[in-house]
Amino acid sequence: MYKKIAIALGILLLPVLISTACSNINAAQNIVEFGQEFVLPIGQSVSLSGDGMIIRFDSVETDSRSPVGVQTIWAGKAKCNLVITDNGNDAQIVLTEKGLTDEYSTAPFGTHEISFKLLPYPKADVQPAAEDYELIMTVFEN
Repeated sequence: MYKKIAIALGILLLPVLISTACSNINAAQNIVEFGQEFVLPIGQSVSLSGDGMIIRFDSVETDSRSPVGVQTIWAGKAKCNLVITDNGNDAQIVLTEKGLTDEYSTAPFGTHEISFKLLPYPKADVQPAAEDYELIMTVFEN
């Protein structure tokens, strides 16, 4: 009986282990490729392969996006603070995303373009906790 339980647990956990192993970010080194979509949790950093650029998601400055299911006259916006280290120089940038859209926002950075979306999206009467935020991002070389 214990053997059947162990096999059942193994089968249930296998998809979790596979999805973790196939993450968009190289978990050991947090390295991503240009043009590759990745998830960047708040407080975390990634390095862009071959370029040496490091992107750190510092904080969400404001999140006034209109909550899902609430009728408002203003869509609102969210502002995210990043620190990008490029060629040994730190630059602080603010990414701004409009509310009430499913589209990715974009922002230029030097010769690069950053495509991003901030999650989770606010719901009625529920503002996300600071530690729950993450950016879905792609960095493109121009």
